[in-house]
Amino acid sequence: MPLLKDGARFLVVASAFGSLQYLPTQLHHNFDVERTSLEAVERVMDTYVQLVEASQAEAAGWPDWMNIPSKIGQVAAMKVIARMMRREAEQRDILINAVCPGLVDTDASRPWFADMTTAQRPDQAAVDVVWLATLPAGTREPYGELVQHRQVIPWK
Repeated sequence: MPLLKDGARFLVVASAFGSLQYLPTQLHHNFDVERTSLEAVERVMDTYVQLVEASQAEAAGWPDWMNIPSKIGQVAAMKVIARMMRREAEQRDILINAVCPGLVDTDASRPWFADMTTAQRPDQAAVDVVWLATLPAGTREPYGELVQHRQVIPWK
């Protein structure tokens, strides 16, 4: 983060699955982005990986699809960084957000989804990502949010 220039737009490309609504309630306390540290988020994710490797993640209450915990970890880390940098970001005109481009038809996504009829081409998905990356100087919102199609996705 210290490498960001004034006026920077820092984006984490994530997914709408990065919202706590997709995570069982009993795991929400692990992602208290208003109080936790970046190191604590990393420890939670390391623990999740260990549980997966030991075939115990589902028994511990984690979703069986790794995309959900991985995206929640990404968005949580972004939210913690945004919280920690808020004052400096305001002074230096920096925006920090996560962005979900939506379902995109790529070689990487096709094996995971049976129906790609609603998927966007990469150039279509890039439109809203580029919008967020090029918000004009002085823009204050969105900040510290997960954004899809120019709308904030609630964290909880």
